[in-house]
Amino acid sequence: MRLTPTGDNLAPLVFRELAPSLVRVLERAGRFADERGWKAHLVGGSVRDLLLRAKTIDLDILVEGHGLDFARDFARKERGVCKLYRRFATALVVLPGGIKVDVTTTRTETYPSPGALPVVLPSSLEEDLRRRDFTINALAVSLNRATWGRLTDVCGGCADLERGVIRVLHADSFRDDPTRIFRAVRFQQRLNFAIEPETVRLIRTAVDLGMFARVSVERLRRELDLIFAEPRPARAIESMAAFDQLRFIHPRLRFDAAQAASVRRLEADWEWFRERFPRDRAVRWWVFFGALLWPLDPEDLRSAAVKFAPVRVRAGVVPAVPVVAQRRERESGGE
Repeated sequence: MRLTPTGDNLAPLVFRELAPSLVRVLERAGRFADERGWKAHLVGGSVRDLLLRAKTIDLDILVEGHGLDFARDFARKERGVCKLYRRFATALVVLPGGIKVDVTTTRTETYPSPGALPVVLPSSLEEDLRRRDFTINALAVSLNRATWGRLTDVCGGCADLERGVIRVLHADSFRDDPTRIFRAVRFQQRLNFAIEPETVRLIRTAVDLGMFARVSVERLRRELDLIFAEPRPARAIESMAAFDQLRFIHPRLRFDAAQAASVRRLEADWEWFRERFPRDRAVRWWVFFGALLWPLDPEDLRSAAVKFAPVRVRAGVVPAVPVVAQRRERESGGE
């Protein structure tokens, strides 16, 4: 795969690969930024997916110094809805037709302690790109008329995309935000990329130092939710186990070859189950989470389930996990 170097114009690629409705949003966003004298960029995962010719549904726009003002006023002009998150200098704009645009202000982040939420300060475009999680997400494309489509790559993201590599931007990345370990695994499996050796070493060091213990249960659950929502979560779960990441769920949790095979079967069983029983109340999150917990003894299983439940666990929630496989077995004559 041959990718374009920094400074090249990606306008032809934008028009060729993105849906026309998304291109129109980007054009209007660029004109809106020009009217106010602001610099706006398509950024992060949106650019990564564009370069990989992968389907993009939502957009990430970075505005130098004025992200919140841009989000609020652009939403008003486009008759959309805006939700501001002032603490993190971010916003979500939902436009008519359901197009979602994540808007951020160029910023740096400092972490008061490992795993803590960041303190956000204004910054330049380059500083913002350098504070991101991985090089492949540290890419920006200008939306202003004079430079529309120009690529900015200050961290070697295009080279890593071409090589198929997941690489962190600095040695303290996983110390600052241990949830980036989950993201590394998700991108590794979704993109079929390799995690480069130094990043692997940093992941293992962070896990060995118990960095997950410094992260709130809510944030850990969110990362698990994203992994279980992947089209093929079994591979990501196996990678987590290979990095010994599963210990944060329960210290006695083990993941052997038999359990790996069981989770892989569950992927197929789940698709069959949803098609056959579309009204069943089984929840995908609990199905895959329960599959991880199942080897634990009942008391350990319950404690882990209660710990990660978004609400108080009700009787019967976790036992619904094997129902997917059991009902498929009965329907196919297994009983």
